[in-house]
Amino acid sequence: MFCQRCGMNNREGSQFCAGCAAPVFANQQQQFNQGFAGQPQQFNQGFASQPQVSSGSSGRAIASLMLSIFGLIFCGWFTSIPGMILGKMEMNAIRDGRASQSGSGLAKTGFYMGIGVTALYGVIGGLYVLLAIFGSMSY
Repeated sequence: MFCQRCGMNNREGSQFCAGCAAPVFANQQQQFNQGFAGQPQQFNQGFASQPQVSSGSSGRAIASLMLSIFGLIFCGWFTSIPGMILGKMEMNAIRDGRASQSGSGLAKTGFYMGIGVTALYGVIGGLYVLLAIFGSMSY
């Protein structure tokens, strides 16, 4: 039996197509209309279909950049590390084709700025600890 939707040859007696999950009928004249007002039911394409990618920058890329900037100005590690993580997640999603290329610049900037801010506050924290240690020593 051939599927009327995708044309795949299915085993005899199959109720649903193995390729697109649409109902398969033994009688080719039979129609499958379960939608509203006689419209045909739509089916998911399954795992073979490509994910939908939006055309604009994603929220993760924007949040990555904003958190890294806030880390530089206000909060240090508390926001720069999450900004770095979100930037890397978005860069991976862009590489895998799950996100739009338009957010690439924002994600990279947020990621690398997060690394820089984290390193900067690490150095400042280390200097503070050294000053505290050597400042408390009495000669």
